[in-house]
Amino acid sequence: MASTLSIGLIGLGDMGRGHLECLKSFPSVRLNALCDLDSSRLQGAFSSLFGKAKVYPDYRSLLDQKEIDAVFISVPDDLHAEVALAALDAGKHVFLEKPLANSLKNGERLLKAASQSNKIFFVGHIYRFSPFFRELLGWIDQDIIGKPMMLWCHEFRQPFPQRDWFYDSKKTGGTFVEKNCHHFDLFNWITNDRAKKVVAFGGIEVLKTGVEISCSYCPDPPKKMEHASGLDHGWAMVEYEKGAKANLGLCMFLEKPDRIWRGLELGIIGTNGKMLVTNVDFGSMTLFGGDKKEEKKEVVNPNQGVWHSGMREEHEAFIQAVLQNNKTQSLETVKWALEAIRIGLAAEESVKKGKIISL
Repeated sequence: MASTLSIGLIGLGDMGRGHLECLKSFPSVRLNALCDLDSSRLQGAFSSLFGKAKVYPDYRSLLDQKEIDAVFISVPDDLHAEVALAALDAGKHVFLEKPLANSLKNGERLLKAASQSNKIFFVGHIYRFSPFFRELLGWIDQDIIGKPMMLWCHEFRQPFPQRDWFYDSKKTGGTFVEKNCHHFDLFNWITNDRAKKVVAFGGIEVLKTGVEISCSYCPDPPKKMEHASGLDHGWAMVEYEKGAKANLGLCMFLEKPDRIWRGLELGIIGTNGKMLVTNVDFGSMTLFGGDKKEEKKEVVNPNQGVWHSGMREEHEAFIQAVLQNNKTQSLETVKWALEAIRIGLAAEESVKKGKIISL
């Protein structure tokens, strides 16, 4: 069994650079190849590795390199299936950024390919690996709230980065897919159930075509969107097969974090009448009800301020899965990801058709 992995990165935008910087901290990893269509991003990443990686403007050329064991793919959503399938065909282990795909058809193609391949295939549902959410699930498993029955999540945030593809629903599958696959996945994980029905309402009120966008974590200059068709606000309700109900609130035009910072709020009410309210960004969990007025826990991301909560842990899990050939966990991540986009796509369909969507 190999003790080190030779890794290539395809896509060096915000998430691609995040993966690069985090992977640099692993002694078992060699970052040997970089790919991006943007020459300035490519040069910046190359410089951060002190010129110790080869650079490729075309991902196919990178995949031709036999010494590369695995690739991290962080490209626009409409390219996920194309690039990931090519990587599997080239015999590479694959870490694919979320969402799995921009359509159910492409998602099912990727699950089939991952199932038939002898390579590891991970999808970046980062919260599944977050110490915060693992602590939360551990607390729930102690039966402190009974059966999770009502869930909510508030994703109230600043706009996407000022890159046109983020705002094109045909490329992303829609905002409920691109952004909220994370949160639908949390609902699925907590309920340990499959969604049965979805209904949603949403619209485009602020981030319209021609509006100038400036996202605080995107290094690009402010830019007017050429074609904005993705929802910028909405509510989605999910009913689960075993009876739980979950509600997601979405807003993409909140002020920047230096002016308004709510973090990601997730709440759960169980069948025994107790309520858990959590915020991963503040590292807080509060249990309401019972003998005490409230019970609090603080679970701070051990890498707070360096990487997104769960990033280092998901990298560690992927690396170990490759080194140990753990296909079981590999396929689990693809199945989680497919169920998450199934809900997101149903929410988008519900907004367009104005009706409840049965899954």
